[in-house]
Amino acid sequence: MSDYYARKNDCRLGIKSFSLLFRIVKFNSYFYPDTMSFSLDEITRLAPDEASVKAGEKLAVVSNWSDTGRSENALWGNCKGSGKLPYRVMVDLGNIAFKCSCPSRKFPCKHGLSILILQLRNTSEFTQNPNPEDVQEWLDKRNSRAEKKESSESKSVDPEAKAKRIESREEKVRNGIEELQLWLKDLVRNGIVSIPQNRFQFNANIISRMVDAQAGGLANRLRQFNEIDFSQQSWPEELMYQASSLYLLSETYVNRNVLDEERHSDLEQWIGWNITKEEVLKTDAITGNWMVLSCQQSEMDRLTMEKIWMYSEQDKRFAQLLQFFAPGQIMETHYLANTTIEADVHFYPGKQNLRAIPSALRKTSSGCTVISGFSGITLALDAKTAYRINQPFGNEFPVVFSAVSVVRHNQKWMLKDSDNIGLELINPELEIMKALSITGGKPTSIFGCIHRTTFMILGIWFNSIYYSF
Repeated sequence: MSDYYARKNDCRLGIKSFSLLFRIVKFNSYFYPDTMSFSLDEITRLAPDEASVKAGEKLAVVSNWSDTGRSENALWGNCKGSGKLPYRVMVDLGNIAFKCSCPSRKFPCKHGLSILILQLRNTSEFTQNPNPEDVQEWLDKRNSRAEKKESSESKSVDPEAKAKRIESREEKVRNGIEELQLWLKDLVRNGIVSIPQNRFQFNANIISRMVDAQAGGLANRLRQFNEIDFSQQSWPEELMYQASSLYLLSETYVNRNVLDEERHSDLEQWIGWNITKEEVLKTDAITGNWMVLSCQQSEMDRLTMEKIWMYSEQDKRFAQLLQFFAPGQIMETHYLANTTIEADVHFYPGKQNLRAIPSALRKTSSGCTVISGFSGITLALDAKTAYRINQPFGNEFPVVFSAVSVVRHNQKWMLKDSDNIGLELINPELEIMKALSITGGKPTSIFGCIHRTTFMILGIWFNSIYYSF
Protein backbone atom coordinates (compact mmCIF):
# COMPACT_ATOMS: atom_id res chain seq x y z
CA MET A 1 0.00 0.00 0.00
CA SER A 2 1.38 3.44 -0.95
CA ASP A 3 1.18 6.60 1.16
CA TYR A 4 -2.54 6.92 0.78
CA TYR A 5 -3.86 4.01 -1.25
CA ALA A 6 -5.28 0.77 0.07
CA ARG A 7 -6.45 -1.90 -2.36
CA LYS A 8 -9.39 -4.30 -2.45
CA ASN A 9 -9.99 -6.72 0.41
CA ASP A 10 -7.39 -4.93 2.55
CA CYS A 11 -9.79 -2.65 4.44
CA ARG A 12 -11.97 -4.74 6.73
CA LEU A 13 -13.16 -4.19 10.30
CA GLY A 14 -16.05 -5.50 12.31
CA ILE A 15 -17.30 -2.33 13.93
CA LYS A 16 -20.92 -2.98 14.82
CA SER A 17 -19.94 -3.60 18.43
CA PHE A 18 -18.23 -0.19 18.49
CA SER A 19 -21.38 1.37 17.07
CA LEU A 20 -23.66 -0.15 19.68
CA LEU A 21 -21.34 0.84 22.51
CA PHE A 22 -20.84 4.44 21.51
CA ARG A 23 -24.50 5.04 20.75
CA ILE A 24 -25.14 4.41 24.44
CA VAL A 25 -22.40 6.44 26.12
CA LYS A 26 -21.01 9.93 26.10
CA PHE A 27 -21.37 10.79 22.42
CA ASN A 28 -25.13 11.19 22.73
CA SER A 29 -24.51 14.72 24.01
CA TYR A 30 -23.03 15.68 20.66
CA PHE A 31 -25.96 14.62 18.57
CA TYR A 32 -29.01 16.49 19.78
CA PRO A 33 -30.68 17.43 16.49
CA ASP A 34 -33.11 20.32 16.61
CA THR A 35 -34.17 22.45 13.68
CA MET A 36 -34.93 25.47 15.89
CA SER A 37 -32.12 25.39 18.49
CA PHE A 38 -28.42 24.99 18.91
CA SER A 39 -27.29 21.56 20.03
CA LEU A 40 -25.78 21.07 23.47
CA ASP A 41 -22.37 20.57 21.88
CA GLU A 42 -22.67 23.87 20.00
CA ILE A 43 -23.68 25.68 23.20
CA THR A 44 -20.73 24.11 25.01
CA ARG A 45 -18.34 25.45 22.38
CA LEU A 46 -19.51 28.98 23.15
CA ALA A 47 -18.66 28.63 26.85
CA PRO A 48 -15.55 30.21 28.36
CA ASP A 49 -14.95 27.12 30.53
CA GLU A 50 -16.50 23.83 31.66
CA ALA A 51 -17.66 25.29 34.98
CA SER A 52 -19.86 27.81 33.14
CA VAL A 53 -21.53 25.00 31.19
CA LYS A 54 -22.30 23.03 34.36
CA ALA A 55 -23.68 26.13 36.08
CA GLY A 56 -25.75 26.97 33.01
CA GLU A 57 -27.23 23.46 32.89
CA LYS A 58 -28.13 23.70 36.58
CA LEU A 59 -29.98 26.97 35.99
CA ALA A 60 -31.79 25.68 32.88
CA VAL A 61 -35.00 24.86 34.77
CA VAL A 62 -38.33 26.49 33.90
CA SER A 63 -38.90 27.55 37.50
CA ASN A 64 -35.76 29.74 37.38
CA TRP A 65 -36.97 31.74 34.39
CA SER A 66 -39.75 34.20 33.56
CA ASP A 67 -40.82 36.38 30.62
CA THR A 68 -38.97 34.18 28.13
CA GLY A 69 -39.47 34.64 24.43
CA ARG A 70 -37.83 34.58 21.04
CA SER A 71 -38.01 36.22 17.64
CA GLU A 72 -36.35 35.50 14.34
CA ASN A 73 -33.12 37.17 15.50
CA ALA A 74 -33.17 37.19 19.32
CA LEU A 75 -33.80 35.24 22.51
CA TRP A 76 -34.58 36.79 25.91
CA GLY A 77 -35.72 36.08 29.46
CA ASN A 78 -35.33 36.90 33.15
CA CYS A 79 -33.35 34.55 35.40
CA LYS A 80 -33.57 34.34 39.18
CA GLY A 81 -30.40 35.49 40.87
CA SER A 82 -29.09 36.03 44.38
CA GLY A 83 -30.48 39.58 44.50
CA LYS A 84 -33.99 40.96 44.68
CA LEU A 85 -34.32 41.55 40.93
CA PRO A 86 -33.83 38.85 38.29
CA TYR A 87 -31.07 39.11 35.71
CA ARG A 88 -32.11 40.26 32.24
CA VAL A 89 -30.60 37.98 29.59
CA MET A 90 -30.55 38.57 25.82
CA VAL A 91 -29.02 36.63 22.93
CA ASP A 92 -28.45 37.94 19.41
CA LEU A 93 -29.17 34.91 17.22
CA GLY A 94 -28.21 36.63 13.97
CA ASN A 95 -24.61 37.37 14.95
CA ILE A 96 -24.17 35.30 18.12
CA ALA A 97 -23.72 37.66 21.08
CA PHE A 98 -24.91 37.86 24.68
CA LYS A 99 -25.99 40.53 27.13
CA CYS A 100 -26.75 39.94 30.82
CA SER A 101 -27.28 42.29 33.75
CA CYS A 102 -25.32 40.03 36.12
CA PRO A 103 -21.88 41.16 37.38
CA SER A 104 -19.98 38.19 35.92
CA ARG A 105 -16.86 38.95 33.89
CA LYS A 106 -17.13 35.74 31.92
CA PHE A 107 -18.42 35.93 28.38
CA PRO A 108 -20.88 34.44 27.83
CA CYS A 109 -21.90 34.09 31.47
CA LYS A 110 -23.76 31.08 32.88
CA HIS A 111 -27.11 32.86 32.39
CA GLY A 112 -26.47 33.35 28.67
CA LEU A 113 -25.58 29.69 28.28
CA SER A 114 -28.52 28.65 30.45
CA ILE A 115 -31.14 30.37 28.33
CA LEU A 116 -29.85 28.54 25.24
CA ILE A 117 -29.95 25.21 27.09
CA LEU A 118 -33.42 26.01 28.45
CA GLN A 119 -34.71 26.68 24.96
CA LEU A 120 -33.14 23.45 23.74
CA ARG A 121 -34.93 21.46 26.44
CA ASN A 122 -38.19 23.43 26.60
CA THR A 123 -38.92 24.95 23.20
CA SER A 124 -42.58 25.52 24.10
CA GLU A 125 -41.56 28.03 26.80
CA PHE A 126 -40.27 30.41 24.10
CA THR A 127 -43.20 31.75 22.14
CA GLN A 128 -42.53 33.69 18.95
CA ASN A 129 -43.02 37.42 19.60
CA PRO A 130 -41.74 40.79 18.40
CA ASN A 131 -38.58 41.92 20.15
CA PRO A 132 -39.23 43.77 23.45
CA GLU A 133 -38.12 47.40 23.47
CA ASP A 134 -34.90 46.78 25.42
CA VAL A 135 -33.92 43.84 23.20
CA GLN A 136 -34.52 45.80 20.00
CA GLU A 137 -32.58 48.77 21.37
CA TRP A 138 -29.60 46.49 22.12
CA LEU A 139 -29.72 44.94 18.64
CA ASP A 140 -29.92 48.37 17.00
CA LYS A 141 -26.88 49.57 18.96
CA ARG A 142 -24.92 46.49 17.89
CA ASN A 143 -25.79 47.07 14.24
CA SER A 144 -24.90 50.76 14.56
CA ARG A 145 -21.47 49.94 16.03
CA ALA A 146 -20.79 47.46 13.23
CA GLU A 147 -21.65 50.08 10.59
CA LYS A 148 -19.42 52.69 12.27
CA LYS A 149 -16.55 50.21 12.40
CA GLU A 150 -16.87 49.43 8.70
CA SER A 151 -16.98 53.14 7.97
CA SER A 152 -13.81 53.85 9.98
CA GLU A 153 -11.99 50.98 8.26
CA SER A 154 -12.83 52.44 4.85
CA LYS A 155 -11.04 55.75 5.57
CA SER A 156 -8.11 56.48 3.28
CA VAL A 157 -4.50 56.00 4.42
CA ASP A 158 -1.64 58.41 3.70
CA PRO A 159 -0.05 56.80 0.58
CA GLU A 160 3.41 58.26 1.25
CA ALA A 161 3.54 56.92 4.80
CA LYS A 162 2.25 53.56 3.60
CA ALA A 163 4.97 53.35 0.93
CA LYS A 164 7.68 54.01 3.54
CA ARG A 165 6.30 51.29 5.81
CA ILE A 166 6.25 48.81 2.94
CA GLU A 167 9.83 49.65 1.95
CA SER A 168 11.05 49.25 5.53
CA ARG A 169 9.31 45.91 5.94
CA GLU A 170 10.58 44.57 2.61
CA GLU A 171 14.11 45.22 3.75
CA LYS A 172 13.51 43.39 7.04
CA VAL A 173 11.94 40.43 5.26
CA ARG A 174 14.73 40.29 2.69
CA ASN A 175 17.41 40.22 5.40
CA GLY A 176 15.44 37.62 7.34
CA ILE A 177 15.13 35.35 4.30
CA GLU A 178 18.89 35.51 3.71
CA GLU A 179 19.40 34.20 7.25
CA LEU A 180 16.69 31.56 6.80
CA GLN A 181 18.29 30.17 3.66
CA LEU A 182 21.66 29.97 5.39
CA TRP A 183 20.03 28.16 8.35
CA LEU A 184 18.33 25.64 6.03
CA LYS A 185 21.61 24.93 4.22
CA ASP A 186 23.36 24.42 7.56
CA LEU A 187 20.56 22.07 8.63
CA VAL A 188 21.24 19.79 5.66
CA ARG A 189 25.04 20.20 5.86
CA ASN A 190 25.27 19.32 9.55
CA GLY A 191 22.74 16.47 9.42
CA ILE A 192 19.41 15.92 11.18
CA VAL A 193 20.06 12.85 13.33
CA SER A 194 20.17 14.84 16.62
CA ILE A 195 17.00 16.84 15.98
CA PRO A 196 14.55 14.49 17.82
CA GLN A 197 16.51 15.07 21.05
CA ASN A 198 16.33 18.85 20.54
CA ARG A 199 12.98 19.19 18.82
CA PHE A 200 11.97 22.41 20.61
CA GLN A 201 15.41 24.04 20.66
CA PHE A 202 16.97 23.39 17.24
CA ASN A 203 14.83 26.01 15.48
CA ALA A 204 13.99 28.40 18.33
CA ASN A 205 16.48 31.09 17.31
CA ILE A 206 15.50 31.14 13.64
CA ILE A 207 11.80 31.36 14.60
CA SER A 208 12.56 34.42 16.74
CA ARG A 209 14.55 35.88 13.86
CA MET A 210 11.60 35.47 11.46
CA VAL A 211 9.33 37.20 13.96
CA ASP A 212 11.80 40.09 14.18
CA ALA A 213 11.92 40.22 10.37
CA GLN A 214 8.10 40.56 10.30
CA ALA A 215 7.81 37.29 8.39
CA GLY A 216 5.21 35.64 10.60
CA GLY A 217 4.16 33.15 7.92
CA LEU A 218 7.71 31.76 7.75
CA ALA A 219 7.85 31.61 11.56
CA ASN A 220 4.65 29.56 11.62
CA ARG A 221 6.03 27.14 9.03
CA LEU A 222 9.15 26.70 11.15
CA ARG A 223 6.96 25.96 14.19
CA GLN A 224 5.39 23.10 12.21
CA PHE A 225 8.77 21.33 12.38
CA ASN A 226 8.12 20.88 16.12
CA GLU A 227 4.82 19.10 15.43
CA ILE A 228 6.47 16.24 13.51
CA ASP A 229 6.00 12.86 15.20
CA PHE A 230 9.63 11.89 15.74
CA SER A 231 8.59 8.47 17.05
CA GLN A 232 7.70 7.45 13.50
CA GLN A 233 10.32 6.02 11.15
CA SER A 234 9.17 8.44 8.44
CA TRP A 235 10.16 11.57 10.42
CA PRO A 236 13.29 12.34 8.31
CA GLU A 237 11.15 12.33 5.15
CA GLU A 238 8.59 14.68 6.71
CA LEU A 239 11.26 17.01 8.07
CA MET A 240 13.05 17.27 4.74
CA TYR A 241 9.75 17.79 2.92
CA GLN A 242 8.93 20.75 5.15
CA ALA A 243 12.47 22.14 4.94
CA SER A 244 12.59 21.91 1.14
CA SER A 245 9.15 23.52 0.83
CA LEU A 246 10.31 26.36 3.07
CA TYR A 247 13.46 26.86 0.98
CA LEU A 248 11.39 26.88 -2.20
CA LEU A 249 9.11 29.51 -0.68
CA SER A 250 12.08 31.67 0.27
CA GLU A 251 13.49 31.38 -3.26
CA THR A 252 10.11 32.39 -4.64
CA TYR A 253 10.33 35.59 -2.62
CA VAL A 254 13.86 36.28 -3.88
CA ASN A 255 12.55 36.01 -7.47
CA ARG A 256 9.18 37.66 -6.82
CA ASN A 257 9.64 40.25 -9.57
CA VAL A 258 8.67 37.69 -12.24
CA LEU A 259 5.28 36.97 -10.60
CA ASP A 260 1.99 38.40 -11.79
CA GLU A 261 -0.17 40.48 -9.43
CA GLU A 262 -2.28 37.58 -8.12
CA ARG A 263 0.66 35.32 -7.37
CA HIS A 264 2.57 38.22 -5.83
CA SER A 265 -0.34 38.76 -3.45
CA ASP A 266 -0.36 35.05 -2.58
CA LEU A 267 3.39 35.16 -1.90
CA GLU A 268 3.09 38.09 0.50
CA GLN A 269 0.41 36.23 2.47
CA TRP A 270 2.53 33.05 2.65
CA ILE A 271 5.45 35.11 3.96
CA GLY A 272 3.21 36.70 6.58
CA TRP A 273 2.20 40.01 5.05
CA ASN A 274 -1.09 41.08 6.58
CA ILE A 275 -3.68 42.36 4.16
CA THR A 276 -5.98 44.86 5.83
CA LYS A 277 -9.66 44.17 6.20
CA GLU A 278 -10.28 47.33 4.19
CA GLU A 279 -8.42 45.89 1.18
CA VAL A 280 -10.28 42.59 1.38
CA LEU A 281 -13.67 44.30 1.60
CA LYS A 282 -12.90 46.07 -1.68
CA THR A 283 -13.07 42.75 -3.50
CA ASP A 284 -16.37 41.61 -5.03
CA ALA A 285 -18.61 39.91 -2.49
CA ILE A 286 -20.28 36.55 -2.92
CA THR A 287 -23.73 37.03 -1.44
CA GLY A 288 -26.01 34.26 -0.28
CA ASN A 289 -26.33 31.46 2.23
CA TRP A 290 -23.15 29.99 3.66
CA MET A 291 -23.13 26.75 5.64
CA VAL A 292 -20.77 26.82 8.64
CA LEU A 293 -19.26 23.33 8.52
CA SER A 294 -16.50 23.53 11.10
CA CYS A 295 -15.22 25.79 13.90
CA GLN A 296 -11.96 24.69 15.49
CA GLN A 297 -9.72 26.49 17.95
CA SER A 298 -5.99 26.04 18.54
CA GLU A 299 -3.33 27.79 20.59
CA MET A 300 -0.63 29.65 18.70
CA ASP A 301 2.06 31.82 20.29
CA ARG A 302 -0.07 32.90 23.30
CA LEU A 303 -3.05 33.56 21.02
CA THR A 304 -6.12 31.47 20.29
CA MET A 305 -6.79 30.95 16.60
CA GLU A 306 -10.27 29.95 15.45
CA LYS A 307 -10.52 28.42 11.99
CA ILE A 308 -13.96 28.37 10.39
CA TRP A 309 -14.82 26.51 7.19
CA MET A 310 -17.93 27.61 5.27
CA TYR A 311 -19.50 26.48 2.00
CA SER A 312 -21.81 28.15 -0.51
CA GLU A 313 -24.10 25.65 -2.22
CA GLN A 314 -25.05 28.28 -4.77
CA ASP A 315 -21.47 29.04 -5.84
CA LYS A 316 -19.97 25.62 -5.03
CA ARG A 317 -17.16 27.32 -3.12
CA PHE A 318 -15.43 26.90 0.22
CA ALA A 319 -14.32 29.81 2.39
CA GLN A 320 -11.91 29.80 5.33
CA LEU A 321 -12.25 32.41 8.07
CA LEU A 322 -9.55 32.99 10.68
CA GLN A 323 -10.06 34.79 14.00
CA PHE A 324 -7.35 35.54 16.55
CA PHE A 325 -7.88 36.62 20.13
CA ALA A 326 -5.82 36.89 23.31
CA PRO A 327 -6.76 35.29 26.67
CA GLY A 328 -9.79 37.05 28.12
CA GLN A 329 -10.53 38.87 24.87
CA ILE A 330 -14.06 38.62 23.49
CA MET A 331 -14.38 37.30 19.96
CA GLU A 332 -15.64 39.88 17.49
CA THR A 333 -18.05 37.37 15.92
CA HIS A 334 -19.27 34.00 17.20
CA TYR A 335 -19.73 31.27 14.62
CA LEU A 336 -21.36 27.92 15.30
CA ALA A 337 -20.85 24.80 13.23
CA ASN A 338 -23.98 23.23 11.75
CA THR A 339 -25.61 26.59 11.09
CA THR A 340 -26.31 28.51 7.90
CA ILE A 341 -25.70 32.25 7.72
CA GLU A 342 -26.77 34.78 5.12
CA ALA A 343 -23.81 37.04 4.43
CA ASP A 344 -21.61 38.84 1.95
CA VAL A 345 -18.25 37.04 1.78
CA HIS A 346 -15.13 38.76 0.42
CA PHE A 347 -12.11 36.65 -0.54
CA TYR A 348 -8.53 37.69 -0.03
CA PRO A 349 -6.74 38.66 -3.25
CA GLY A 350 -4.77 35.86 -4.87
CA LYS A 351 -5.16 32.90 -7.19
CA GLN A 352 -7.83 30.52 -5.90
CA ASN A 353 -7.40 31.85 -2.37
CA LEU A 354 -9.74 30.23 0.16
CA ARG A 355 -9.33 32.73 2.99
CA ALA A 356 -12.18 35.23 3.30
CA ILE A 357 -13.88 37.83 5.47
CA PRO A 358 -17.68 38.02 5.80
CA SER A 359 -19.60 41.26 6.02
CA ALA A 360 -23.25 42.19 6.46
CA LEU A 361 -24.22 39.09 8.47
CA ARG A 362 -27.98 39.07 8.25
CA LYS A 363 -29.47 35.81 9.43
CA THR A 364 -28.56 32.54 11.13
CA SER A 365 -30.49 29.30 10.94
CA SER A 366 -29.73 25.80 12.20
CA GLY A 367 -28.55 22.94 10.06
CA CYS A 368 -26.36 22.20 7.02
CA THR A 369 -27.86 20.44 4.03
CA VAL A 370 -25.98 17.54 2.44
CA ILE A 371 -23.34 18.71 -0.05
CA SER A 372 -22.81 16.75 -3.24
CA GLY A 373 -19.16 15.74 -3.11
CA PHE A 374 -16.55 13.56 -4.79
CA SER A 375 -17.63 10.01 -5.51
CA GLY A 376 -14.11 8.70 -4.97
CA ILE A 377 -10.79 9.54 -3.34
CA THR A 378 -8.85 9.53 -6.62
CA LEU A 379 -11.04 12.32 -8.02
CA ALA A 380 -10.48 14.38 -4.88
CA LEU A 381 -6.71 13.91 -5.09
CA ASP A 382 -6.78 15.03 -8.72
CA ALA A 383 -8.68 18.16 -7.68
CA LYS A 384 -6.13 18.77 -4.92
CA THR A 385 -3.31 18.54 -7.45
CA ALA A 386 -5.02 21.12 -9.64
CA TYR A 387 -5.47 23.36 -6.60
CA ARG A 388 -1.80 23.05 -5.66
CA ILE A 389 -0.82 24.45 -9.07
CA ASN A 390 -2.34 27.75 -7.95
CA GLN A 391 -1.62 27.36 -4.22
CA PRO A 392 1.68 25.38 -4.08
CA PHE A 393 2.26 26.20 -0.40
CA GLY A 394 -1.28 25.54 0.81
CA ASN A 395 -1.33 23.07 3.70
CA GLU A 396 -4.90 21.77 3.43
CA PHE A 397 -7.54 21.20 0.78
CA PRO A 398 -11.24 21.08 1.82
CA VAL A 399 -13.37 18.37 0.24
CA VAL A 400 -16.67 16.55 0.66
CA PHE A 401 -16.86 12.83 -0.14
CA SER A 402 -20.27 11.42 -1.05
CA ALA A 403 -19.92 7.77 -0.01
CA VAL A 404 -16.94 6.84 2.13
CA SER A 405 -16.55 4.84 5.32
CA VAL A 406 -14.14 4.70 8.27
CA VAL A 407 -12.20 1.42 8.48
CA ARG A 408 -9.16 -0.08 10.20
CA HIS A 409 -6.18 -1.23 8.11
CA ASN A 410 -2.65 -2.18 9.18
CA GLN A 411 -3.20 -0.65 12.63
CA LYS A 412 -4.23 2.65 11.06
CA TRP A 413 -7.62 4.29 10.69
CA MET A 414 -8.50 4.95 7.08
CA LEU A 415 -11.18 6.62 4.99
CA LYS A 416 -12.22 4.14 2.29
CA ASP A 417 -14.28 4.69 -0.88
CA SER A 418 -16.27 2.23 -3.02
CA ASP A 419 -13.11 1.35 -5.04
CA ASN A 420 -11.31 0.35 -1.85
CA ILE A 421 -8.92 3.27 -2.14
CA GLY A 422 -8.10 4.89 1.18
CA LEU A 423 -6.67 7.93 2.93
CA GLU A 424 -5.06 7.68 6.35
CA LEU A 425 -6.99 9.58 9.04
CA ILE A 426 -5.16 11.90 11.45
CA ASN A 427 -8.08 12.57 13.79
CA PRO A 428 -7.60 11.77 17.50
CA GLU A 429 -8.85 8.34 18.55
CA LEU A 430 -11.86 9.85 20.35
CA GLU A 431 -13.03 11.55 17.15
CA ILE A 432 -12.61 8.28 15.22
CA MET A 433 -14.87 6.60 17.74
CA LYS A 434 -17.35 9.42 17.35
CA ALA A 435 -17.38 8.88 13.58
CA LEU A 436 -18.00 5.16 14.05
CA SER A 437 -20.79 5.78 16.56
CA ILE A 438 -22.57 8.07 14.08
CA THR A 439 -22.24 5.92 10.96
CA GLY A 440 -21.97 2.37 12.30
CA GLY A 441 -19.26 1.92 9.67
CA LYS A 442 -21.67 2.56 6.80
CA PRO A 443 -20.70 4.72 3.78
CA THR A 444 -21.88 8.30 4.07
CA SER A 445 -21.00 11.90 3.14
CA ILE A 446 -17.99 13.30 5.01
CA PHE A 447 -16.42 16.76 5.04
CA GLY A 448 -12.80 17.39 5.91
CA CYS A 449 -9.40 18.50 4.70
CA ILE A 450 -6.76 16.60 2.76
CA HIS A 451 -3.31 17.33 4.09
CA ARG A 452 -0.28 16.09 2.19
CA THR A 453 -1.08 12.37 2.27
CA THR A 454 -3.67 12.23 5.07
CA PHE A 455 -7.22 13.32 5.86
CA MET A 456 -8.83 15.09 8.81
CA ILE A 457 -12.57 14.53 9.32
CA LEU A 458 -14.33 17.77 10.27
CA GLY A 459 -17.97 16.78 9.81
CA ILE A 460 -20.31 13.95 8.82
CA TRP A 461 -23.77 13.79 7.30
CA PHE A 462 -25.76 10.73 8.29
CA ASN A 463 -29.47 10.32 7.58
CA SER A 464 -29.44 13.94 6.34
CA ILE A 465 -28.27 15.25 9.74
CA TYR A 466 -24.91 17.00 10.00
CA TYR A 467 -22.53 16.34 12.91
CA SER A 468 -19.56 18.67 13.25
CA PHE A 469 -16.29 17.64 14.90
